[in-house]
Amino acid sequence: MTAPTSTEIDDLRLAWRRMLLDRPDRSFVSHPSSIKWIESSLGEWLSRAQEHLARGYVPRASRLCLVPKAADLLRPGLVLDLEDELVYNLLVGRLLPRIVPALLPLQGDPDIAYQLEPDTRVPLWIHRGFKIWRQWRDKSLEKLRVDVLERALHDNFSIAGNATFDATLFRFLLHRLGSSGSRAAVDYALDALRARPEETAAVIRYLSSIGHTRGEVNKVAGYIASKDAIDDYQRFMLLRWFYEEKHEVKKVLSLARRWSVDANREPWLRSYAVAYLGLFGDASDFERLEHRYQQLDSDLEKAEFLAAMKRQERGRRNALYARAKDGFFTKLAVKEVKSSDKKPIRA
Repeated sequence: MTAPTSTEIDDLRLAWRRMLLDRPDRSFVSHPSSIKWIESSLGEWLSRAQEHLARGYVPRASRLCLVPKAADLLRPGLVLDLEDELVYNLLVGRLLPRIVPALLPLQGDPDIAYQLEPDTRVPLWIHRGFKIWRQWRDKSLEKLRVDVLERALHDNFSIAGNATFDATLFRFLLHRLGSSGSRAAVDYALDALRARPEETAAVIRYLSSIGHTRGEVNKVAGYIASKDAIDDYQRFMLLRWFYEEKHEVKKVLSLARRWSVDANREPWLRSYAVAYLGLFGDASDFERLEHRYQQLDSDLEKAEFLAAMKRQERGRRNALYARAKDGFFTKLAVKEVKSSDKKPIRA
């Protein structure tokens, strides 16, 4: 690979912006704090990547991520290390001046759904989803009454497990009903978690948009703790939802305790289990996390454990922080926690 020039840092910044645009909808997984930590010290992180490129870049092994599809199938996705993803975006960006002229004549006909941005320095390089048609459609849909949408839901769906299930229509109705604050789809949405795990993202977006009740939160918790929830990717999505919505539920806390120290679980599931314990765990949880921390090798995973122990007794916690190796992510995790210690408590 060609050694980076003095201007390449600008290309790396552009690649980083393109990475951010892929989140959350075009990225299979996420971590509770990694993007926030990188943003807090972006210059240093990009400089590290620049140094690695100068020495001759060696990518890390990617990790398989099995994502549920319709008909009980699985989509094999690959999760890249964050720096590898940055370099991938950098390389594609360098190729764009050659790619765009070759594909521009095809934009709109036949390629309608995903159209390239002609300006190769614009971060959003692909316009998604029938851009022009959607502009017209969105204006038209604003005039659809909620009762019409609710009737369409009842006319087309009995339960999510129906053999004639129309995923596109289901997602559309959830989105529109959620935007309208209608609770008509709650039962359908909750049923879809069991019958249509590939619809989990649409379901939790809908539940978040309508201001879900505690009873509905408990139903989701009952599902994730049941034998019906067999897919680790769906568990990851639901646990991330519980964490981001800050729902404290005993069943979920019990699952997080198991998953946080289970090396057989996928790292993205473990990371949110650790973060959930950081929010709602007790002293015994922090002791288990501290013990598990000593066995970790990944700088990012160590940082997640250190951040989760924010509420541990301060003297013991700071003693652990003092022993922590000065990795990029561990350093930022400790800095964030100690900075929050100094913030005044509002009355």
